[in-house]
Amino acid sequence: MSMDEQPPTLSRTPLHDCHLRLGAKMGEFAGWELPLSYAGILSEVGAVRTEVGVFDVSHLAQVLVSGRDATANLDHLLTNRVADLKTGRSAYSPLCNENGGVVDDLLAYRFGEQEWRCLVNASRAETDLGWMKRHAHGEVSFALQWEAAIAVQGPLARTLASGALADLAALLPRNGFMQVELEGVEVVLACTGYTGEDGFEILAPAAAAAGLWTALTDAGGVPCGLAARDVCRLEAALPLYGHELTEDRSPMECGLAWAVKLNKADFVGKAALQHLAESGNRRRLVGLATPDRAVPRAGYEVVRNGAVVGKVTSGTFSPTLGKGIALAYVEHPAPAVGEQMEIRIRQGLHAATVVPLPFYRSESM
Repeated sequence: MSMDEQPPTLSRTPLHDCHLRLGAKMGEFAGWELPLSYAGILSEVGAVRTEVGVFDVSHLAQVLVSGRDATANLDHLLTNRVADLKTGRSAYSPLCNENGGVVDDLLAYRFGEQEWRCLVNASRAETDLGWMKRHAHGEVSFALQWEAAIAVQGPLARTLASGALADLAALLPRNGFMQVELEGVEVVLACTGYTGEDGFEILAPAAAAAGLWTALTDAGGVPCGLAARDVCRLEAALPLYGHELTEDRSPMECGLAWAVKLNKADFVGKAALQHLAESGNRRRLVGLATPDRAVPRAGYEVVRNGAVVGKVTSGTFSPTLGKGIALAYVEHPAPAVGEQMEIRIRQGLHAATVVPLPFYRSESM
């Protein structure tokens, strides 16, 4: 960047001023200025695992899908089967290219017979929209929108709010959602999340965001930043786009075969994914844990019997487990649970054990 050039302007969520008032440490993610942490990652992860944390996830985009052929289009675009979903339910699905690589992963919410919203990653929003439009057929429209989005996560999430919100949250099944009126504003209340804990997410008009955030934090919700959310999702072994998921990696390789319905009608990427299912993957995503406080990071080499056999895609120190954890793609033959490997951390090799996934499983789920 030359001295005459200005740095790119970061987008801000409707809760930006709330974060500044709370003293959040702010940082950039996918073109957005977001809170990285408040009191600290350790205490925020602890709040999500034992009580309830509140996150601003308003950077996530929504793709609105409607029209006479909306449902048929989504079922053709997504690897999971969504045409059978009832109104008021959502489903997770990869969005794949013709080679079986992942364009993005998303949540598809069914609002009506031919009315959908797809919650997509901020960094992939424009790519997703273009991909969907290029593969559209019949009568369907796609449009991007951003609203305020607040995630309430933790074993006490459903009892956090009082009154109507608590009553409604208690009724929601996992992946269910409903449109409700809170404080005179219509919002979407969804039993979804990205932390491995029970909880719900609220999609609301921007003007209502600050009031909802204040009500939730005043009721005892602990403000949590993006760093704690990343630790929680990694402890739960949930994939992150750009790390475990890319256009060069298939959902079959990273443990998402359950979200690929090869027995449904043709969809984008089906032939390639069918071939992978029949011939086997050349690599597999595995979980690794270090016995000490050595922290594996994305890009670090994984070594078996002196040979480099893979790389870490995501790694961190787990406050919940008290040790380093990592997700890594490892070449075949796939290592067995309990097998000893090594991770090259800086200049040294550190012992790592292949462990079952997820690293952490909540009792509240």
